[in-house]
Amino acid sequence: MAGGGDFFFEAIDAYGSINQASRSINISYRKAWSYIKLMEERLGIKLVERRAGGRNGGGASLTREAREFLENFKALEQGIREIVDVRFGNIFKGRQPCVRRRMKDRAVIQRRFRSGKLSDGACS
Repeated sequence: MAGGGDFFFEAIDAYGSINQASRSINISYRKAWSYIKLMEERLGIKLVERRAGGRNGGGASLTREAREFLENFKALEQGIREIVDVRFGNIFKGRQPCVRRRMKDRAVIQRRFRSGKLSDGACS
């Protein structure tokens, strides 16, 4: 699920459509289908219930197993963040990175990095 896969499955749930979900995260419908099949094979569970198109249109929804998996995956991610925060604090004696303290906007960080004003993350 790394790399935003959880967002994709949440988008399927929100839109009720693989096509709309794939558009919302800027991937092709074909890539979306491939990703669903790959994840279902890897996890050994069905993630998406599909309804074929037709008179009333098609659709898609997450299975109960998919919802449980996503909930557990989010708990795992949160646990990893907590461990990393503790480890960071231990290594840097409670300090936060200057980037987090002074610049919350990612675009600002990227601009400063490209301009050479934020080359090593050191505080000034």
